Amino acid sequence: MSDATTVLFQCSQPDFFIHVQPENVTFGVNKSMMADNSGVFCDMFGVCDSPAPEGDQERPTQIPECDIHENAATFALLLALLHTKTKSSSAEERTAVVEDQD
Repeated sequence: MSDATTVLFQCSQPDFFIHVQPENVTFGVNKSMMADNSGVFCDMFGVCDSPAPEGDQERPTQIPECDIHENAATFALLLALLHTKTKSSSAEERTAVVEDQD
């Protein structure tokens, strides 16, 4: 088995981006699906969604994002689980593929 791994996770309606280091992989995710299925992400998004203090010019107006230090293949599997647990999700809304290349 080789160390080369192809990781793909796709969300059809992302409203948040997570950058995974050290592989430098960016995942688009659906915040409500993740928050509904994980208390950790619910708390994290609650902090991210808190209103900016008066005069805070550093808050971006684009889609919010964060950086984490995790293995991309492992995180893709977690995202697939969090995006499939909700009753309203469908197979078209999520895709996760992890393949080892020899």
